[in-house]
Amino acid sequence: MRLILYYVVVCSLFFHSACNEAKEKPPKVHEDKQQQVSVKRFEQDVFSMTPDQMKNDLASLQKKYPEFLVRFGQMLNIGNPEDSAFVINLAHFVADGEVRKVYEETQQKYASLQDVEKDLSESFTYYSHYFPGKKIPSVVSFVSGFNYAVAVGESFVGVGLDMYMGKDYRYYGLLQFPQFKMPFMEREYIATDMMRAWITTEFQNEDKSTELLNAMVHEGKVMYAMRKLFPEKEDSIRTGFSSGQLLWMEKNEKRIWTFMIDRKLLFNTNFSENTKYLNEAPFSPGMPKDSPGRTVVWIGYRIVDAYMKKHPETTLEGLLKLKDSRMILNSSGYKPMK
Repeated sequence: MRLILYYVVVCSLFFHSACNEAKEKPPKVHEDKQQQVSVKRFEQDVFSMTPDQMKNDLASLQKKYPEFLVRFGQMLNIGNPEDSAFVINLAHFVADGEVRKVYEETQQKYASLQDVEKDLSESFTYYSHYFPGKKIPSVVSFVSGFNYAVAVGESFVGVGLDMYMGKDYRYYGLLQFPQFKMPFMEREYIATDMMRAWITTEFQNEDKSTELLNAMVHEGKVMYAMRKLFPEKEDSIRTGFSSGQLLWMEKNEKRIWTFMIDRKLLFNTNFSENTKYLNEAPFSPGMPKDSPGRTVVWIGYRIVDAYMKKHPETTLEGLLKLKDSRMILNSSGYKPMK
């Protein structure tokens, strides 16, 4: 069973490639591929229920959210909807004063999700164009008490609105969220975070190699796909890196590559060492403090981009299904020039 939970353009002389990508002309999509996404407001359905209603209304929740309700119980560690204690635990969660205050503030900020629906509709339209045999998930919003930003199941992708209340939201400071993550806890990242999570689960890394190269190329393929699925978005929104971080990596690409070669990182199979380079962090280990965490993933993207330029006959789906990261690197001709 597939389950993934996420705790989730400035042009210059040094930023020419990213700016050119932002102007990439999107493909024309046939009418039968057009998608209209509507977000199901799970949090409204749950928080509008009173404790004495919940037992009677549980069946309607299960009917409307058959898979998501089970996952929500797992998120909060309150059991399965079939368990007798589930309704009691859910009622306690909804009745909690602080949780309800957060819920009310999310409703003020997200009284409407039309902008998110528009972004997702456009993105899933491109998704249906590039992946005609793939299903379109239902989209759900929720409030989980700061437990999860994005949740993905077999048939749904959900967003925790309380994780996108803005970098200055007081609860984030009180809960000591990492400072480097807060700038990305904004409204404009919702659609791209949801699509990235969906793509990641639909096209999991089937190459069993434990080399760092394998992981960074796989994530680079996902980043490349995001460029195709959000052709009108700035790289600073669709990549998960800020414009400043992208500028730094663009300017220092050759230095980053030299650093990786000198330290023999590409073919390193040490899991704990590789994790340090792949996980979110204030900066990348061994690199300047100005470097973003996960810089190696951006290098993976640059390798993938070089490969696709040399092999334009490769479809997006074909790219995501390629298993041999060494072949991609060798066939890409990747060579940073700066």
